[in-house]
Amino acid sequence: MKTNNVLTSCLLLSVSCCLGFASCQSGKTESAAVADTSHVRTVPTASTDTNLLRVAVVPDYDCLPVYYAQRSGIYRRLGLQVHLASYASQMDCDTALLGQTVDGGMADSVRWAAWGKRASSFRTMWKGNRRWQFVVRAGLRGKEIRTLRGRTLATARQATEDHLLTDFLKQSGVEREAVYRPQINALRLRAAMLADKQYDGAFLSWPYVALALQRGARVWKGALPASAPTLFVMKRSRLESPRVKKQWELFEQGRRMAIDSLRIKGPAAYTVLLQQTYRLPAEVADTLRYQ
Repeated sequence: MKTNNVLTSCLLLSVSCCLGFASCQSGKTESAAVADTSHVRTVPTASTDTNLLRVAVVPDYDCLPVYYAQRSGIYRRLGLQVHLASYASQMDCDTALLGQTVDGGMADSVRWAAWGKRASSFRTMWKGNRRWQFVVRAGLRGKEIRTLRGRTLATARQATEDHLLTDFLKQSGVEREAVYRPQINALRLRAAMLADKQYDGAFLSWPYVALALQRGARVWKGALPASAPTLFVMKRSRLESPRVKKQWELFEQGRRMAIDSLRIKGPAAYTVLLQQTYRLPAEVADTLRYQ
């Protein structure tokens, strides 16, 4: 009986030790798992990373020098660290500007004016021109604005192109309610859908006019209303920092250097950029000139 008690005690002790060892091993595994995630880094926002200038851009005429300055290493040679947050539509770009992820970037002046106080915390650094043209799909007949009644004319809500379309139609007394106005915000998508004859006409910007023309679309002949400018804006709160002011000066210096390079070197400097960043076919990119 005594022997059995001893054996039982030994057995219980062994089980206890095994459980304790397993518990320790489990604890080590959990600790190791936590340690394994310690290398994961959160990308800093504009408000926390003062060494990096974050700029919101859109693939258009005004931003080509900025893309080129980054791609060609101009900013790097100037000692400036830049992150370009590229958006397919101006609306997405404007929305990003109101957040905490960028210091500045391209803004739509019509939407900016409509946003009022939300846009008052920005300073306009320079103004651009998206080079809008009114383009109609292949096969659409008619050369007078009144023939557009009942047609489908794509636009973007609360934006320059919507303002242009309204003024364009008013030239011949056509009210905005007389046409269908689907909202297609992305600049390239709007041109591609027009090229595919999915709607009748729209204001398109450089370089995407060429994409539609390649597929038989035509530029509307006749006077167009004056276009509101695009704006390059910076957050006033960020510009209060001497370091950010210096970053802005280098950014602008690099942009102007890029403009000179694009005009001197010609298509060889930007054809690949138009294909990769602007997503234009080679046969379209080869026809474009930055002037």
